[in-house]
Amino acid sequence: MLPLLLCRLKKLKENKNLPIYNSLVDYKKKFRSSFHTPGHKNNFFSKFEDLFELDFTEIKDTDDLYNPRGCIFLAQDLAKRYFKTQATVFSAGGNTLCIQAMLKLSTKVNDKIICSRNLHKSALYAIILLGLKPIWVFPKGDNLNRIFINQITAQDIKKSLEKNKDAKAVYVTSPDYYGNMCDIRAISKECKLLNIPLLVDNAHGTHLRCLNPNIHPINLGADFCADSAHKTTPTLTGGAFLHVNNLSFCSVSPLEAMSVFGSTSPSFPILASLDLCRDWMQKKGKEAFFDLIKKVELIKSISKNHGIFVQDGLVDPTRISLGTPNIGYTPKESAVFFRRYGVEPEFESDFFLVLIASAFNTNEDFCRLERAILNLKIKQPLKIKIPKIVQYRQDVLPREAFFSSSKRVPIKQSLNMIVAQCVCPCPPGVPLVIPGEKINETTINLLQSYGVLEILVLK
Repeated sequence: MLPLLLCRLKKLKENKNLPIYNSLVDYKKKFRSSFHTPGHKNNFFSKFEDLFELDFTEIKDTDDLYNPRGCIFLAQDLAKRYFKTQATVFSAGGNTLCIQAMLKLSTKVNDKIICSRNLHKSALYAIILLGLKPIWVFPKGDNLNRIFINQITAQDIKKSLEKNKDAKAVYVTSPDYYGNMCDIRAISKECKLLNIPLLVDNAHGTHLRCLNPNIHPINLGADFCADSAHKTTPTLTGGAFLHVNNLSFCSVSPLEAMSVFGSTSPSFPILASLDLCRDWMQKKGKEAFFDLIKKVELIKSISKNHGIFVQDGLVDPTRISLGTPNIGYTPKESAVFFRRYGVEPEFESDFFLVLIASAFNTNEDFCRLERAILNLKIKQPLKIKIPKIVQYRQDVLPREAFFSSSKRVPIKQSLNMIVAQCVCPCPPGVPLVIPGEKINETTINLLQSYGVLEILVLK
């Protein structure tokens, strides 16, 4: 069997008419240290060397994701016990599917929902599809980054709830792409006072369950939580957990809500990888992430001593966000430099170079990263001119604007018009503008700085 498989792989590599496959093979040959997703860093899945051999469908022996009675039921029960939830279900459709499902579970059409404005576009599209009325809460803007660098506070949520006593749920993103975290425990207390559910997009925080103390949103009081497991833990891309910690808020069962949006042909290799991930987290996660945090702390200390800005405060201790303009480099320039040392970052914004470390990064990975940082010659700090965060006016509901008649106009001619589309650079996936928002001068400058020359607006 093995010689036949190797022969097939050799023929694939020789076939020049396979652009995606060849692109992946070519990138792998660069042997760069992965400081980006997925969290397994291509070091974990020795059992999955040939995915095609395990790519089955929903048959009697493999169970049914949306009506599990066999192996999937057992795997989800083990995950529920590990995460200490009332229900944990698997997604082979990424965190997007989990976000869609938890919004469906906790709301109904025309419900008003308090939302942090730094939400991911997948949540925005779910809000549009479900016909919800979002009340936006804006993080405090500062002069570091045009895509919201600060987080929502419990006080922000409290004020919004006081103004919107008919709100049915609260939705926040924590951690964000840069590692900033909300005070979930404090926000949860505000929600519990009004007996409304707290939903957390924890896409970048599955590993928080492994930390000591456990700072996973479920442990801090969230009622619903979506974990994009592949980002920081050993799961194949597309694997995610949906956690429910208060079934009394559910309009239907979690799996029924997920089936509304999910594929009827889920990937069993992805589902199996979620099972492997939970098992690894349970047996080795705490020790592995304890070691990782020590390595990350060393990198942050080296960076600070080199003059690079490093975030502090309530942040994910495993996330590395480096403010390189402080020593004279745009993040894009520093990313190019890091690649010369064999380091591939996750992404670069205006101020930060973001690197996602996981327990599967090797010592050599961190040695490369350290060399790259220390070899950045210190220059004059750059003055980054960045528009301030604007409290956009939502003149029309997102669903109404998205499905209304629209026209495309040049950005320069769009002042005071109503946006009919979502404009969203990804990463980090946070919308610059949302359907229904009114365009102002700051919006125009912001969009132009991202190279957006035209936009859809309401007719």
